[in-house]
This record gives sequence, structure tokens and C-alpha cells, in this order.
Amino acid sequence: MICPYCQGSHIQKRGKHRNGSQRWYCIACNKSYTDNTEQKEDTTVWEYLNKNVKEKVPLNDFFDLAHKHQKLHQDLSQSQDIAKIKFTTDENWIAIVFSADWHFGSVSVDYKSLEAHLKTIIDNPLYLITVGDLNDNFRRFRTLQPVLSQIFSPKEQAEFLRALIPEMSGKWLAATWGNHDIEFDEQLYGESPIKELLSKHFAYFNGKGILELQINKEIYRIGMSHYFKGHSIYNPTHSLIRAIKDDFGPLVQVVVQGHKHQHAYQFFNKYEVAKELGYTELGGELHLLHVGTFEVDSGYSKRFWGKGQIGVPVLLFNSNQHEIVWFPKVDQALRYL
Repeated sequence: MICPYCQGSHIQKRGKHRNGSQRWYCIACNKSYTDNTEQKEDTTVWEYLNKNVKEKVPLNDFFDLAHKHQKLHQDLSQSQDIAKIKFTTDENWIAIVFSADWHFGSVSVDYKSLEAHLKTIIDNPLYLITVGDLNDNFRRFRTLQPVLSQIFSPKEQAEFLRALIPEMSGKWLAATWGNHDIEFDEQLYGESPIKELLSKHFAYFNGKGILELQINKEIYRIGMSHYFKGHSIYNPTHSLIRAIKDDFGPLVQVVVQGHKHQHAYQFFNKYEVAKELGYTELGGELHLLHVGTFEVDSGYSKRFWGKGQIGVPVLLFNSNQHEIVWFPKVDQALRYL
């Protein structure tokens, strides 16, 4: 059978017309007809009056737009890779407490110790640097155990930090990202309200960063991140040694991380370390700090890793000569001061 309109042969039956004749449909020209339809040429013509046509965009337009968006992104970002702080003081020492992994909100936190820790910093000549996981911030996980073991919701946990920051006015120097307080939200939403909060008030490192302290005429550099690659069952500071090799080289005198809920410290004569790593800039000392946690009794952690260890080391930086003194506990440093 041939279509009377387009002379095509792709014809389908489409039921009966009310006059009893067979109805047909042409796939080629999308027209229907019956057995009684006379074969005649279709003279209908149509055209688009406002069809959009893609225009060619010059290559330079893409790069111009990329530069503008990149600058906008940089202007909106408060994160940094290097931050510098200048102290002018008559004191012999500047005391800095390194703290991490508060996991505020978890039922497993030693809240009495955390409260005392923060109050001690507020009430004494101490400064604070944090290296991540200040909030527990579980919204989802491969098991519901830690999610349901929170005594504060993630929203309430964020409000805790907002209440704490004014109390720490002039005390809190710098903060880093954490996989709980920052990365968990980024996985769900692509952004983190805690990151925005911390970066607004402090020098904030969204990855590996260096904080340079100028204390009178003395310069000290601290390399930090929530955690660094590497693990050893024999040396808990293994990842910090690797960070010297991979990231910081001879630039820093201190490297600090949290994350693994272990409290550990290691001191190196920097001459020997630099010589082993092949650096020509020799001399000085190197302090490696692995900060502990306040989440000491997590059921999930105990199942896979063991109990957490409270550990908030303190470093004293001399303001008159290049000297660093380490203390494993805050009260020991206060007695020295």
C-alpha cells in the first residue's frame, strides 16, 4: 500500500473510520487517511519563526570566563596555605596548646575533661591551635551505631562552637579541617558551615598548612593538618615523619596532626633528619606532635582500634632566643611558666 500524500510505503493500520472504512497511518509523513481518501499531493508548508541556533563561541571567551570565576572563588575563600602571626611581648615564653578530636556531641566524650581543658585555656596565659574533628557531626555512616550515639544533633554541635568562639577571644590562633566536622558535610552538601565559621575567625587550613609565628625577632614555623598519609604499628609519629619528607622539608620546626586518637611525641635533631632526607639546610630541632582525643570510650572505635587517649601537648616558644620546650600536659607547662 502506498501513502496518498508522500507515496511512502511505511503504513500502519489505525482502526476503523465511523463510515466503516479502514483507517491507515503513514509513519513517514505522520498523516492518517482511509481507504476512501483520494491520493493527492500535500501542499502544506511550514517553517520556524524563532528557532534558536547555537552560535560559535570564541576560544578566548572560555578562558576569560574561567579567569573571572577563578578570581571570584579566590575572593570568597578564607582558607589559606600559609598564615603569619606576629607577637610582640615582654614575656619570656609564648605557650601554645595543641588540641583536636573533641568530637563534641558524641555520648563517648569525657565532657568533664573537655570542659576543664577549655576553661584552663580561657583562664591562663595560653594560646590554642586545633587540628580538626571538633564536632562529631555524624549524619550518616556505614553503621548507625555512631550516628545514634550522639547526644547533640549536628545543628546543636555547631551552636556549641558558635558559643565557644567568643569565650576564646584572643586565644584561638589557627584551625584545620577535620573529616568529621568539615568533610562529612562536604560529602553531603559540597560545603561546610563549620569551615565557614572557623575560617571567619581564625587562620584556617583546608588541607596542609604552615603557621609562621614571629615572636619578637624569633621565627617559628608549624606544619599542620588533621592527618597525614602513612601508618606504622611501631611508631605512631610515622605519618609526621613522612609529612616532613613529602610536604614541609626543612621549613618547619614543628609538625602536628590529630585524627588517630593517639597521644605521641617525638624529637629529632634536625641536622640528622635533614641529612637523611638529602636537604642542605641543616641545623635546629624538630618536634613531632600527635594530638589525642576526648572521645575516649567510643564503642565503634573500641571495636576496630581501641580506646581513645586524652592528649593535649603544649609547646613553649622562647621570645628571646630560638628555643622550644615540650610538655605532654597543660598543668606541667603552667608550672614551668
